[in-house]
Amino acid sequence: MVMKILDDLGAMKKIDQSNSLGSITAFPQQLRQNWDQISKLKTPSECEGAKNIVVAGMGGSAIGGRIARSLGEKELKIPFYVNTEYQLPEFVDETSLVVVASYSGNTEETLSCLADAKKKKAKIWAMATGGKLAEEIKGGKIPGFIFAPKDNYTGYPKTAIGYSLGGILGILSRLGYLHLKNDSFNHALVELEKASQDFLPEASLDENPAKKIASTLVGRIGIFISSEHLQGAAYAIKNQINENAHSQALFFDLPEMDHHLIEAFSNLKKAKKDLFYHFINSDLFYSRVKIRYPITQKLLKKQGFFVAEYNLKSKNKLGQIFETVQLGGLVSFYLSILNNEDPGWEPWIPFLKKELAKK
Repeated sequence: MVMKILDDLGAMKKIDQSNSLGSITAFPQQLRQNWDQISKLKTPSECEGAKNIVVAGMGGSAIGGRIARSLGEKELKIPFYVNTEYQLPEFVDETSLVVVASYSGNTEETLSCLADAKKKKAKIWAMATGGKLAEEIKGGKIPGFIFAPKDNYTGYPKTAIGYSLGGILGILSRLGYLHLKNDSFNHALVELEKASQDFLPEASLDENPAKKIASTLVGRIGIFISSEHLQGAAYAIKNQINENAHSQALFFDLPEMDHHLIEAFSNLKKAKKDLFYHFINSDLFYSRVKIRYPITQKLLKKQGFFVAEYNLKSKNKLGQIFETVQLGGLVSFYLSILNNEDPGWEPWIPFLKKELAKK
């Protein structure tokens, strides 16, 4: 069977020429590196006391912001917004903290937002590996953090989510916006290590949730559903499948999807075999949200759709977030292997950048 390649480490290595697997499984090390390095930085006092937070970034660099926003939703006393545009929202002013995140330091949308933040006299903190953004930090023009991504072997931001997330969680905690202590972060990493053993290549297809999910998505669109503190992490699964597995995936959140999506199936008779709904469930969700999971799954099954559920093993919110991201990373890797494509291969993003450069 084709699926058996997922239990053949040698065969997978031949396809994975970029060592995407090494980068994805180094997610805990990436988290640790940026969290630890930021914990030793002197925090800029001018970045404290903001009345709202905006994270400006694109793709993988925005994921850290999305996850931090989901984690802090029940805790943050001020609005938190993730901006993936060329310009910042109109409400941004001198009372706003704008976190400018770009892995390369040259992302044009993010640099445009930096210029906008300066015009609006916002509080600015930046994060990059190099490029124009790093030059601004080095030159003392803006406070920020330049990191060396030693555990990202592909060199692409899509396999560097740990750096984005560890960095943004680190600075928001140091500045007092998130009440996340070092002990809690360390405990979440321990939870991740335990849970992720089941996802690793050494765990067989029969017992590996990530391999099983990947096997359901060959030639199909994966639709991932989650809630509350996991919204950002489940959104990351969608991105990882898009970029690493070169496949389509979507994300919806409960209870919101119950108010529109469940009425969208009557004209999808021919497409039903091409969709697979995966629910990422947590025992930490609000009681009424938990009730919706089996009911919504029952409804989808009655309509003739493929449905599966993954129940998170970690016992705290941050651990569950880390577990979800790692699950998604490995699902995307295994799906790329099943598609017989190097997960690091990127034919279209360079094309897009080349075309944009002509304009």
